[in-house]
Amino acid sequence: MSKAITREEARKMFLDEIYSIKEYWEKEEVTNDTIKGRLEGCIFSILVLIDGGHIGFPAMEISMHPHPDDEQYHKDHDENWFEMGQLITDDVVELHDMWAKVRAEKTQSIEMMKCPHCKGHGEVVATHIEE
Repeated sequence: MSKAITREEARKMFLDEIYSIKEYWEKEEVTNDTIKGRLEGCIFSILVLIDGGHIGFPAMEISMHPHPDDEQYHKDHDENWFEMGQLITDDVVELHDMWAKVRAEKTQSIEMMKCPHCKGHGEVVATHIEE
């Protein structure tokens, strides 16, 4: 007879899948034969898992759970704070898509700083960016 998966079972399944992803990217040598490529592939795969794009897993929610005193502490120091239960995942924007955009922006910024032709100009010619 079928039943709902318990919290403990779900945690174990999730962590087992994270381990499998780690194992895959640790051994991946064909398309990403660099440490950077493997790390980025591993991050992307974990985010796909969280977004629900992995076979056998639904989308997951990630929410903020700050200490009860955090809000007042940050107000006292004129800093922004996280709200209790604030979701950083939703059904509109997927984390793995956001990661690809952030990665591209960060890569572009790093390459712009390295390129003597682009430094200080605020733009990068696409051929200067190496993936």
